[in-house]
Formats: sequence, structure tokens, C-alpha cells
Amino acid sequence: MSKGESIYKNITRRRTVVALLGLLLVVLLVAAACGEDATPRPAPTAVPAPTAIPGIPSGAPPTAVPAAPAPTAVPAAPAPTAGPVIRAMSAWTVDNPATLEEIEAALEKHRGETFVFASWGGAYEAAQRQAYLIPFEDQFGIEVIADTMNYAKVRAQVETGNIQFHVLDYGGQAAWQAALTDVLEELDFSIIDNRDFLEAGVSPWFGGGGITWSNVIAYSTEAVDEKWGGRTPTTMADMFDVENFPGRRALAAPEWSWKTSTRFALLSRYPELLETSEGRASLTILDDAQLDEAYEILTEIAPNINVWWSSGTDCPSLLISRELDICTAWNGRIYDARIAGEAVAICWTCGHLINTDSWGVPNGLKAQDPNLFELAQLFMAWTSFPERNSAVSEFISY
Repeated sequence: MSKGESIYKNITRRRTVVALLGLLLVVLLVAAACGEDATPRPAPTAVPAPTAIPGIPSGAPPTAVPAAPAPTAVPAAPAPTAGPVIRAMSAWTVDNPATLEEIEAALEKHRGETFVFASWGGAYEAAQRQAYLIPFEDQFGIEVIADTMNYAKVRAQVETGNIQFHVLDYGGQAAWQAALTDVLEELDFSIIDNRDFLEAGVSPWFGGGGITWSNVIAYSTEAVDEKWGGRTPTTMADMFDVENFPGRRALAAPEWSWKTSTRFALLSRYPELLETSEGRASLTILDDAQLDEAYEILTEIAPNINVWWSSGTDCPSLLISRELDICTAWNGRIYDARIAGEAVAICWTCGHLINTDSWGVPNGLKAQDPNLFELAQLFMAWTSFPERNSAVSEFISY
């Protein structure tokens, strides 16, 4: 075989191999396609018939599906309210004194402390305890020890410098006498807001939960039929009339109630003074002639006074026990006895003397214990706010 024939045969073999490989590839592609078509497909799932809706007959036209309700808008949370501005005590002034919130914030610093409050016992002190002392103790955790007020004891404490009372309840005139004889401390009215106090209670020495109250004529209603022939007293003259209104009588002890008895004596002789504002005003400050006449009347009635009482409980308790028939008294004590069902009454038409009570601090406490002096004033300030001060009238008729 020539060299050319050999080369030709090799080329031919290569072409034959390539052709066979191409044919094989075509066969494989056709087989793959046919196999794919030959694979069985799953039958389509039948769509289930719609379930009948209760209350709608079969075959009825489809009911429109109600639209979902629109979501209710959630109200926006209110913006936080800014609390009151609490100033430091150094920022309080007489023209812009402490607010209630500021007083209460300052009192929190005294939690766990103790002070002594001196008052007058009986129904009055019980009312003060309910209105002031218990709420104060509960809110601030400060113990208030109640003691019996005694003017002579206060003066002795001041003179010796051994202060044992820290807040004092004084009758109006006695308070002025104590202040003007250096028995009371001057107070800080950037702490105690006295701008709306009654005029009689505005002074450098007065603050706190004072009251207005009356000295009255009280009597036993049993005496009306037993001794007075069915008559009831109607004027001050009846209190001093031992013939038409016989029985046992009582006036307050002269050493501390002369101001009351002198005016009652004048009203017994001139009951018409009550009928005009000028007549009533004439009894506010007595001149020498009025005082002389008043003591003349009191001297005449003195032999018929069976009791000179020195405690506010004397008149009501002695009326109830029938040891007295008529007496002078503090109106709250008689009111309490009356609502308790006792046979007592007040002669309001006889005339009555309205008084004020003021609170003070014994002179010397500031030097002896500045912290207690601050606490005493904060307590007085707290009881001075109208919303707290008025609470006492829920428990007694003052």
C-alpha cells in the first residue's frame, strides 16, 4: 500500500468514528425526550364542591362577603402632665411662700421624728386628732405627742429654757398676751402662708390650724320643767336672774376668762346691745366705765355662783349629772353632748362671744433645737391650708 493510500484510510476511519459518535448522541437525545413524555403524570385533583352556608338555600346566588371592619384607632396616650415645681426652702419668700406640695416635700425629710402638741383635751382635742394629728402621722411618719395646754407651764418652760412643748394652742387674747410678753417665737411666714388668715390671727407669732368658737350660755333642758315652769332662757338677763330662773349656776374662773364674764354681765343689763351693729361693737373694747359696771354686776351675782369652772368639760358634765342647771361653756362641748342625746341646749339668742384660737411656738425652741423649730413650723403650715384647716369642722362645731 502506498503512503497516500494509508493516509486516506486513516482519515476515512476518523470520519466514520465521528459520524458514529454523532449518531449515538442523537439517539440518546431522542431517547431522553421520549422517556420524559413516557413518565405518567398524576391526574388533577378535583376541586371540592362548596360547603353550604347555614341559612342560605342551595343554589342561591352567592352572597357577598362583608368587608372586615376597619380597625378601631387606638387613642394616643395622654402626654404626661408636668408635676408642680418644688422649690428649695431657700427660695421661699414671704410674698411667695411655700405651697402645699413644697411643705409636704420638706416634711418627708423629718420622717421618723417626734414633737409635742399642747391643746385643751376633751371634744376639741379629739377633733384636732381626727382632723390634723392622725392624717399627719399617717402621711409623714412623724409622731405627734398630745399634752395638756397650760399657760403657766408654758411660761415656766420659756423662763427656764427647758422647752418641752413645741406647738401650742392659745386662745386669741391669751395668745396676744403671750406674744407681747416674749413667751412666743416669731415665725417664718415664707413657711407659713398667713396671707388669708382672719385679721385677728395675723401677727408675727401666730400660725397653724386655729379655729373660731363661741362662749355660750348652756342649760339643762330638764330644768325647764323642773325649776323654770316651762320657760327657757332667751336673753343674757335670764342667766343672771336667780328669781325667775333659780338653780345652780356656773361661770368660768375669773383669772383667765374675765373678758368673757365682763361682757356677759353687761349684756345681762343691756340685752338690746345685740340688736344693732353699734351695740355689738361697743362690747369689743371696754372702757373703764364699762369695766366698773361689769364688775359691779359680777359682784352681785357671785354669791349665787356655785361653780367657778376651770376646764372645758366642767359645764357639760355637770349639766348632764344635774349638778348644774345653767352655766357658761364652749359651744363645741355642748354640741357634742347634745348630739350624743344628752338633755342640754344652748341659748343662742342670749348672745355669745366669738373667739379665735391661734397656734404658736414657745420662745427659745429655735435656739434650743433648730430642727424641731423647723418641724413645728412645717406642721403649722400644713394645717394652715384651707383644705386641711377646714377638716376640724367635720368633727366639732367650730
